[in-house]
Formats: sequence, C-alpha cells, structure tokens
Amino acid sequence: MSSLAPPGGPAPSAPAEPSGPSPAGVAGLVHERLVVLASTYERTADELMTLAGELRTAQTPDWKGQAAQTYRHRLDELVADLQGAARQYRNVAAELRAGAAGLSGQIGAVEQFLDLGTLGASVLGVLAHAGQPIPRHGLGGLLR
Repeated sequence: MSSLAPPGGPAPSAPAEPSGPSPAGVAGLVHERLVVLASTYERTADELMTLAGELRTAQTPDWKGQAAQTYRHRLDELVADLQGAARQYRNVAAELRAGAAGLSGQIGAVEQFLDLGTLGASVLGVLAHAGQPIPRHGLGGLLR
C-alpha cells in the first residue's frame, strides 16, 4: 500500500488561504457601482431640468381666458415639480457618492486592521515556534 504521507505521521498542514473574493475587490466593485448609479441620478436630474426649461419657455400667445390661466398655472406647478425632483435626484447622487467614499474608507480601515492582525499572528507564531515567551497583552506587556 502506497502512502503519500511522510514517515512519522502526516505533515502539518499550512493555514488555508481564505477563499472567495477579497474584501477589497468586493468593495471596489460596490464603490464603482455606487458611483455609476450616482452618475445616472445626475444625468436624470439634468434631463429633468432641461425638460423644465423647455416647458417654462413654452409659449401660448393665442390662448386667452380662464383655460389659458389654468394651463399656465398647471404648467408652473409642473415645472416646479420637475425642478424639485431634479434637486432630490442630485441629493441622492451626492449621498451615493458620500456612501461610496465612506465605504472605501471603512474597507481600507478593515484591511489595515487585518494586515496588522496577520502581522501580529505571524510574529506570535514565530515566537511560539522558537520557544520564546509571548508578550502579555495590554500596556504593561508592551512597556516591558
């Protein structure tokens, strides 16, 4: 019977690398998607403002009487509604961009923390393997 294990027992296994997408990769994709979505909201706001401007300049010189006044009043309301919607779309776009920036900052902080944790675990592993004492936690352990 053939065995691939070395004599004296199985070889110690190395720590497994994390599987799946990296947090940075996922964060980058989410950031990109949020920025694209913000741009879509900006373009929509621009189109709403263009439409409001076109409606504002719509002329009805030959319209007279109560119907003309009602039409112009409703047109003014519609233009105001379009301008209000455009402002709301711009606000959403700004919030999406701020969220994307915040997400990038948070992911960066987590990655930095994980990098420091990996470094700390590596140092502790080397010390333990070499038979060296492992420093105590807290300020007392750091000062000694």
